[in-house]
Amino acid sequence: MQAVEFHCGDHTLVRIGQQLYSFGKNTYGQLLRETGPRTKRRSYDDDDEGESDDSRKARATPMLVGGPMAKGVLSCAIGYDHSIALCGDGLYIGGRFLGKIHNPPTRIPFFNGRAVRLVASGDCSEHVLVYCDDGLFAMGANSCGQLGLGDTYDRDSPQEIIHFHDRRVGHVAIGQHSSLVLCEGTLYSFGAGLLCGSGSKSNQVTPAKVTFFEGRVILDVACGRRSALVLCEDGLYHFGQGINCQHVVRLLPERIAFFNTKVVTRIAVGGDHYLALCDDRDLFTFGRNSCGELGHGDLHSTTDPKPVTALKPRDVDGIAAGMSLSMLLTASGELLAFGDGFDGRLGNGVHANVSDKPRFTFPTVVPAITPLLEAIGYVEQRTQPLAKVPGTLTQGSKPPPTQEESERLRQHEKERQQRLAEQRSKLQEDKKRREAEERSAQQQREEREQRRRQEIERMHREKGERLQLSKPQSPPEQPKSAEATANGALVQKEVEMSLHKNKQTALQEEIPSEMQEALEREIRSEVETRFKQHRSERSSIEEHIQKEIDTRAKNGPASADGGAEERVRKEMAVSGVEARVQREIGARSGRPADSADSHIREQVEERVRAELARRVQPQSLETVEQVPPRPASTDGSESSSVTLPSLDDEDDEDDGDNDLPRAEQRSIDMGG
Repeated sequence: MQAVEFHCGDHTLVRIGQQLYSFGKNTYGQLLRETGPRTKRRSYDDDDEGESDDSRKARATPMLVGGPMAKGVLSCAIGYDHSIALCGDGLYIGGRFLGKIHNPPTRIPFFNGRAVRLVASGDCSEHVLVYCDDGLFAMGANSCGQLGLGDTYDRDSPQEIIHFHDRRVGHVAIGQHSSLVLCEGTLYSFGAGLLCGSGSKSNQVTPAKVTFFEGRVILDVACGRRSALVLCEDGLYHFGQGINCQHVVRLLPERIAFFNTKVVTRIAVGGDHYLALCDDRDLFTFGRNSCGELGHGDLHSTTDPKPVTALKPRDVDGIAAGMSLSMLLTASGELLAFGDGFDGRLGNGVHANVSDKPRFTFPTVVPAITPLLEAIGYVEQRTQPLAKVPGTLTQGSKPPPTQEESERLRQHEKERQQRLAEQRSKLQEDKKRREAEERSAQQQREEREQRRRQEIERMHREKGERLQLSKPQSPPEQPKSAEATANGALVQKEVEMSLHKNKQTALQEEIPSEMQEALEREIRSEVETRFKQHRSERSSIEEHIQKEIDTRAKNGPASADGGAEERVRKEMAVSGVEARVQREIGARSGRPADSADSHIREQVEERVRAELARRVQPQSLETVEQVPPRPASTDGSESSSVTLPSLDDEDDEDDGDNDLPRAEQRSIDMGG
């Protein structure tokens, strides 16, 4: 156990021997002491500050922590608004942690009876890592996976990081959203991807090796709010966001060239500033300097390491850094602080407000600490210069293992590898099982889709059969008179129109709803086009017939059989045109002109709808049998049956008495 240990930030803990002193911010009781009368009992779930009492006042000078910690403190650590103290009877936490307020400090029952070796937290963080003989445990905030538990859920109670079970952990450094663990000479990182040194921005929720340092001897690790320093035998490396107070991101470690010719023995990282102590006890600082935390006597930030000349001729033994301040311990037993002095954070007796801008750009002495260090003989113990010893670690390191312990460690490592192999095998089996389930589910979906399509086809066939059965069977054709033929044509037309409407209704049910609007627009356009064409053809035929009748009436004398008009009509009857002309004249004579036009328009619209539906749903139309055309009558006139024409066949037969002759029918020779 080290004789002196100190951690600084918004509040500071200083352990001298087994006594703990604290000063600085104390909003939630993070100074771990409860003195004076209490005016209001606070619940651990109460986040409000409530009424002020003596136990929550900020302290500008160090004061001894009493209560459970009076029995002796072995180690300590600070977080954003909390403090951790390892005592002989257990591990205590005070202040606010995960929204709960622990004032007075409370003991964490999970660690009762466990041999705790190391406690770590960070000035900017809200998570804690605790190393015991049987493993490494984590608790607290976990938004980026900084607990290394494989997820991003917060933990209000300790949980073991399986990766480090029964392994030798030498040092732990904690940043705001990341964690670094030095285990058996290998550096592991987890948490925010920018601070993991893995070359990726993705968060790591489980410990992963920082492969860059494989083959290098790591001496010390320090982690700040957004960046980290790693001290190796071959130099000092840094990575992360905001290093050297520049807004750049280094995803992979990079060596700081300034220290290539120097031997660095201690490192510390604050909010955005960095401290490096060399073997000649010279202290170099660099980074952000908004509150004088670099100790250069000004507020100018720098990217190049500069010595703190105000320390001469003092020799520095230890260093620490907080969010916006720095502290160092000299060989003469002085604790020096510089930077932001708000809330008495520097411990020099100055308790200023933010508006006073309490910035100390030069190191200032914390006077209450010096006599305490002299009382334990710290000055006599620190007469030898610091030496760079390979493999030297900070507090919490264990002595070299014995032969029995080495054998036990090898056995534990073998068991751990077996457990990892079993876990990998289980993961592979789970993966294969999930793939098999996905294939089975896909096959079931395909089978359901196939059955659905078969059902649709069956429904189409049944609908077509019902339509076919509903069609009346016409008797064999017999020679009919002109009147019977006309009446039969009207009856047949009504039947065919009924079938056509049934067919159209079935098609409309099968057409997807999203295509209805497009079909309606196309139907209206096609109806207008065909109706205009029909009217033009009808006008042309009427003019041609009237012109022929007038010509023959003028040029030839009227015969006994009724004159020129009757002769023309007989000739048209011989050519097979009279029946169509008569039907057209009869359709017009039976109703007004506007009504006849409307009737023709309705017939055209019905036929267009059927044609467009056939284009959209060809399979559906195949299930509905076409109405077979009736054979031509024996008297030479065209049959009055109607079949639905196809869009691709413009030469189909015309529809009964509602259609007009084609253009080619206008070329019939009318000469007698």
